[in-house]
Amino acid sequence: MHHWNRVQAKRIDFLLCDKRTLIPLVAIELDDSSHDTPKRIERDNFVDDACASAGLVILHFRVRGYYDRGD
Repeated sequence: MHHWNRVQAKRIDFLLCDKRTLIPLVAIELDDSSHDTPKRIERDNFVDDACASAGLVILHFRVRGYYDRGD
């Protein structure tokens, strides 16, 4: 039960999946200033480790008002 409690409230912002199989390809996390706090850094590290354990790449992007598609 301890491990369930650690993961049940976690989420990511976007999950890109293969359109035919729905197999997850990459997780995307949008990081605002709250991600700079020690508690949030710990949470992000936990989620990053969980994704890595599942073989899922997770990308972090800083929240902005505009995103250049070329980036």
